[in-house]
Amino acid sequence: MAVDSSPSIPSGANTFEAAYQGKESMAGEIRQKYWDGVQGLRTEMRDYWLNHAFLHGYQWLYWSEHNGRLDEMPTDPERVQATVNRLWPNTRTIISTLMQRELSFEVPPNAADDSHMRGARLAETIARAVHHDHNWENIRENMYYAVWKGGTAAMCVDWDDTSVEILSDDTQGTSPLGEGDTYEEWLNITQFVVEPGVREPEKARYWIKAVALPPTEVKAMFPDVWEDDDIPPADATAGLAPFHRKLMSYDRGGDSDLTALTLVMTYYERPNNECPEGKVVRVVDQKIVFESEWPFPFKNKLNLVVVRETLRENRWTGDTVLTAARPIQTLLNVSWSSIAEHMKLAGNARLLVPMSSIEMMQSLTDLPGEVVPYNDSAQMKPEYLSPPQMPGWWIQQPDKLANEIDDIMGVHDISRGSAPANIESGFGLTILAEKDNTPVNRLTKEASGAFGRLMSLVLEIYEDKTMTGAKRKSTVSIPGNAPIDVRWSGKDLRGQTTARVPQDAILPRSRAAQMEMAKDMLASGLIENITDFIAIADLPGSRDILTVTSPDVDRARRENSHFGVGRQALPYPWDKHDVHIAEHNKYRKTIDFDMLSDEDKKMIEEHIKSHEVLAAEEIGSQRMKSNLDPALGMAPNADEAPPLEALPAGPPMAPVGGGPVPMGPAGQEALSGPGLGGEVTPEQGASEIMSLMSQMGQ
Repeated sequence: MAVDSSPSIPSGANTFEAAYQGKESMAGEIRQKYWDGVQGLRTEMRDYWLNHAFLHGYQWLYWSEHNGRLDEMPTDPERVQATVNRLWPNTRTIISTLMQRELSFEVPPNAADDSHMRGARLAETIARAVHHDHNWENIRENMYYAVWKGGTAAMCVDWDDTSVEILSDDTQGTSPLGEGDTYEEWLNITQFVVEPGVREPEKARYWIKAVALPPTEVKAMFPDVWEDDDIPPADATAGLAPFHRKLMSYDRGGDSDLTALTLVMTYYERPNNECPEGKVVRVVDQKIVFESEWPFPFKNKLNLVVVRETLRENRWTGDTVLTAARPIQTLLNVSWSSIAEHMKLAGNARLLVPMSSIEMMQSLTDLPGEVVPYNDSAQMKPEYLSPPQMPGWWIQQPDKLANEIDDIMGVHDISRGSAPANIESGFGLTILAEKDNTPVNRLTKEASGAFGRLMSLVLEIYEDKTMTGAKRKSTVSIPGNAPIDVRWSGKDLRGQTTARVPQDAILPRSRAAQMEMAKDMLASGLIENITDFIAIADLPGSRDILTVTSPDVDRARRENSHFGVGRQALPYPWDKHDVHIAEHNKYRKTIDFDMLSDEDKKMIEEHIKSHEVLAAEEIGSQRMKSNLDPALGMAPNADEAPPLEALPAGPPMAPVGGGPVPMGPAGQEALSGPGLGGEVTPEQGASEIMSLMSQMGQ
């Protein structure tokens, strides 16, 4: 992951440009291109640093256009400078909303034949393993914060040929080989530039990554470049204001040793007419510390994916609502500061005394119950001077400003997990939730496309780098199943490398709205069982609720994991056969089933047929008992089980956990109760559902 220690707009940029004017060294060329790119991003970098500071509570500051840096405003001990940070809790709510649901990937096959289908399923399996093993959820969250602060962020992929050991394709598959792996990282707008003048940054001819680090860290990264007693010199960022270094220190976990920083620039140029082989060059100070040809299989695009919150007209960079909310936050601070100053004055009221009583006043103490004599001949007794009352609009101003910030950022009660008191309908809550999600829906759409493109780059690299030689091993799992090891090489992908993230799969949802809608649908008869209710309500922890409440579901899923490694599982007469059949059929629709051998697939089919036979025998036995002893069965009616000879080939699939949920007032009453309309923890969600199922007799 990238270290979020970013260069500012350097005060010495113009001097640097002059110094390198006309120089032909590759290092000088690259540095010149970087500063050219920085000059074109002055507005974006300024907004990033201001938004970054405001988010973290540093809001009494200014930006120096001359020096290109942040600094704190001078303070007056006699004046109040209050900070009531409305931006941070709103931003935290927005990011939490965006992170509600994990990424999932699809790889559409290029053709409908078995070979391409199997390649696409393998690609999806690899994507799932990369998402988990490379900690993409952490990259995703940091990327969201970066794009929210700067309007633009990026993610990039590279290849590290020393990062991982994989298994050989020998008989045992245990010989380690020093192969490599991809690594992915996020970058904020101050950490990269692209070729100036482009409209589509991912198709630019080159881009440059620039990370500012303490010189000692740079030397540790490249120990062979400098002598033992030498360290890389500080770069243009050495002239940063103390406050600006403080912000960078905050990102680094409080490291205070940022008196000087060195830029590490990595230049990526894809193959083109001027440079047919492409190149990757890393520059520190004026030295080239690494150089290679273009290492990626794709030639018509960069190893960079750009994410923007909103688009700017005629620019490749984006904008953020945080920039629009920042001036209102400033007014909010000024408003609260003036109120605090008035309170300070009101709490230190002045005393009016006649001139003839001055001598007497000098003897007063602050003891309670003190008797204060005064000269009545002065026709005026000592009394406090009451400060003027604050106008009502003045007192109401902070609330109005706070509401304005909420409106700009799209954060209200429904976004925070609580339903407004005047709205009870699930559909009404859904409409409000969609309105609040408007600012983030654009970012969700942008992010889903970006992560799909990033995963496509990863798959292309994998196919190219692992086409021959050893088999790689990816360990994947799905909820409710044991992890499964899949061995593969690049040739198994068969060109199926175009990944996408379904936008609907990561769209944020309001817990309150989802719960209310599920209740409405249950009451109206649109859903009939507890499984559908749990799926629509989307409660935290709902994935494991049925497993907790139904041992048969748990056992069936364990059997599925056994099938995945070639182990047989036998059905038992005491199993709930309909539950087992349903779970096994679900498994037969997964990617993992598609990857099984024909022999393993046949084993699962025979297992399901065994359950069907046992289910038919159980129904027949119950029928016979009912005929022999009427007290054991119900009177014949329309719901009575059919005779054995009339049974279909497979028994009816009842919902997991039992029959349909009873409808009507009783069903409605079971769903009402505290906690269901707001934010619910996984433990609370499980408790509510288990209680509900108990009331429904399931």
